[in-house]
Amino acid sequence: MKEEPGLFYKQMVDAGILGIIQSAKLPITAMYDRKNLMNMTFETLPEIPDIKLNEHQYKIIEQMTKERQRFELEFDIRNHFRMGPVKYHSVIGVIKGSKYPNEYVIMGGHLDAFDIATGGVDNGSGVSPAMEAARLIMKAGGKPKRTILVCLWAGEEFGLLGSKHWIETNQDKLDKIANMFNRDSGPTATTSLSVTEAMWDDMEKICKPLSTINPDIPFTLEKRQSTKRPKTPWGTDSGPFAVAGVPTMEFGKTDHFGYDFNYREIWHTERDLYNMSIAEYQEHSSIVTAVVVYGIANLNHLLSRQGYYIADEDNKEITEK
Repeated sequence: MKEEPGLFYKQMVDAGILGIIQSAKLPITAMYDRKNLMNMTFETLPEIPDIKLNEHQYKIIEQMTKERQRFELEFDIRNHFRMGPVKYHSVIGVIKGSKYPNEYVIMGGHLDAFDIATGGVDNGSGVSPAMEAARLIMKAGGKPKRTILVCLWAGEEFGLLGSKHWIETNQDKLDKIANMFNRDSGPTATTSLSVTEAMWDDMEKICKPLSTINPDIPFTLEKRQSTKRPKTPWGTDSGPFAVAGVPTMEFGKTDHFGYDFNYREIWHTERDLYNMSIAEYQEHSSIVTAVVVYGIANLNHLLSRQGYYIADEDNKEITEK
């Protein structure tokens, strides 16, 4: 009969092991089991440390073990469990609209990060362009007609907690949101946007100056087809807004100058550090974001939602508004 992995683990713990050491490929990646974390109690917490060594270190130790060499390992582990619930706070900046204060344009990203590194890219590279775009708008003396919300979400990595909570507590605002811009996919340059036919004329005027900001980084406006409104959110904070029927146009991004950037080698790994962000791209993306968000906020009418989502019986009402 095959033993259950959980039973084998318990037997080792009962036998008095001090911990488990495993090999991890580089870069070391952390992936939380959200379902188990949410069901975890103080009675079911891990009883021993589970240590991941990079594969090269591990092979040296493994070979020493095979050769029956004597060695000693020492680890400084400072993990702590504290009684919850743990409070999460989203940070929301408001640039109040001068003419249509109850209509909105949202820009932002998530504040929290995996603790294997500092979160400089995921999602510092998403939060900082929104903050800088807001600073540029205010510094330039901008007075948008619509309210601009700079939303820095909490708890994204644990199930989109901040964005879901905002939607639950702001149901009255959902049909007055022109677009929710979310940045959560690395520090490359903002270079494109896909819009519907109904948005085209407005967005063409708004985006016209973008290629003159830096002629070496051209901006492309493209047409997009209608899509079905999702019934469950995808894995970033724009997902819950899409489920609620809010347009979630997202800027296309490219590694325009060939920095040989690979987001998958940074995402949720030990390499998610501040120095992995690309300053030139971050600065450019901040300016593009400011121009587009301010332009949408300054339209004489709310940006059209017509044709953004495919109308069906479940979402017909919100699509046609």
